[in-house]
Amino acid sequence: KLANTVNVLLVGPIQLAIYPILVRIYNTDRQQRFYSKVMTYLSFILIFCILFFSFFSQEMVKILSQRMEYWDSYQVIPVLSFAAVFMMMKDLASLHLQLTKRTKLLSTVIVAVSVINVSLNLVLIPIHSYMGAAFAFLISQILYFIALHFFANKPNTIGYEYRKLILMLIIAVVF
Repeated sequence: KLANTVNVLLVGPIQLAIYPILVRIYNTDRQQRFYSKVMTYLSFILIFCILFFSFFSQEMVKILSQRMEYWDSYQVIPVLSFAAVFMMMKDLASLHLQLTKRTKLLSTVIVAVSVINVSLNLVLIPIHSYMGAAFAFLISQILYFIALHFFANKPNTIGYEYRKLILMLIIAVVF
């Protein structure tokens, strides 16, 4: 629940506010730069919040949980929260597929990533327990974003600020 707090309080409301703007400027001369900046700035804000949650996850779990058995669950919060970055980026990438009415491709990617997620869960959970499930989810979200981004950018390349995005992700992982 704590890992999903960032999605509920930050990502959801921002996406509800910004998606009408993204749809309105679709196929205009401002589209490429605006989409690129939205991805960069939303990722920065989300990573900053996730780092905050990750740094204080142990304290938050101890304060909010009544039982000591749950106190070790703080370890999973950074992994699940980090997956939220890729979920947000995936949602932005899938918008292009939705607007170009290539939803069959979108559903194919969803099925493929679901199969990968189940397979990873079957392999990682027996070995790493709940952390295995968290890493399976993170890996699935990364693959989901990469696949959607690849197919969404095929006909119309948006010049996302890859260097900045990768640098932010690396710094967040190091922290």
